[in-house]
Amino acid sequence: MNPFEKSGSIFWLVAVPAVITAIVVSCSNNSPSGPPTFITQPIIFTATPTPTNLGGFTSTPTITSTPYYSPTSTPTQSLASFTTIGSSIYFYNPAGIKYMTGGPELWMIDNGNRNLQEWTTLGAGPGIVTNSYGSPATSFSKPWGLTIDPASSNIYVADSSNNQIVVLNPSGSYLNVFGSTQFGTGNGAVGVGVNLSGTTVFALDKTAGLIYPYSIGGSHTNPTYTYLTSNYGGGMGLNGPQNLYLDAANTIYVADGANHRVLLMTSSGVSATSITTSTFSNFTPVDITVDGSGNVYVVDTGNAQVERFNSAGTLTGQFGKGILNMPEGITMDAAGNFYVTDSNAEKIYGFH
Repeated sequence: MNPFEKSGSIFWLVAVPAVITAIVVSCSNNSPSGPPTFITQPIIFTATPTPTNLGGFTSTPTITSTPYYSPTSTPTQSLASFTTIGSSIYFYNPAGIKYMTGGPELWMIDNGNRNLQEWTTLGAGPGIVTNSYGSPATSFSKPWGLTIDPASSNIYVADSSNNQIVVLNPSGSYLNVFGSTQFGTGNGAVGVGVNLSGTTVFALDKTAGLIYPYSIGGSHTNPTYTYLTSNYGGGMGLNGPQNLYLDAANTIYVADGANHRVLLMTSSGVSATSITTSTFSNFTPVDITVDGSGNVYVVDTGNAQVERFNSAGTLTGQFGKGILNMPEGITMDAAGNFYVTDSNAEKIYGFH
């Protein structure tokens, strides 16, 4: 299929006690001329659908020897209205995704279309698409991971084939770029994270298996970046790591997929422990998020699901099995809803 014929979908969630309500919006590169279609997998509803099982989840999971979230029988489904703002809005290998606190909005990287999309979580379509930056303009080339600075709300994009980190303001306008000296030509820029105070940014090099720390100077509207002359991860055996995440305590979580583990280290680069599991034979972490209680949610692309571990690293549940195909990125909003990108399905799935 021609990439320009690709389409994607996004789920929004409406809270119903103990039941997930899935809202899916289908968008294409053309403005919709009629009601958006309801999509499950593989059934497609083109009119008012009869409610069917979308794989919703109870709020309190039933844990068995292989933990899972028990599906409800017939979750209610509804559809929010949406409008496309701009043109040529479509998904082609969605990857990194992050929720912007106070938005309310989602920022998502479309790796195949080499752009960055802003979606609201309240039913509107994509707000802005950024596919070039700098002066002269440089196009994104295989962007992958992203994060949002908790202090400034500036957006950081790991642009892997350009071997650098791109910085945008909260509206998506270009601010700065850095990291090319450290990344070299290895196409390894895949992950980025910022500490809680917004003073240090950490960039993950998949090719070298290293993390590069930079101090943030200047102002929120004119930030500068200085490499701290040392890297993290050397000697830890990172093998093609896919992404990283910083929690509220500034613990760094590295999705070390080829080693079938999540590696934890302090903000000074000291390895603390790792999370792994023997319950699933092909545990392949590619992204992580952490909730306020310290539970760690790992996107496991090898098993096409998301696993939940408590703060001690014990597996306590999973969701998305049978729904997700090739999950890539995960984020959580202020209400505790999860949004997962799926590169094969070319959708964003919402779970609550």
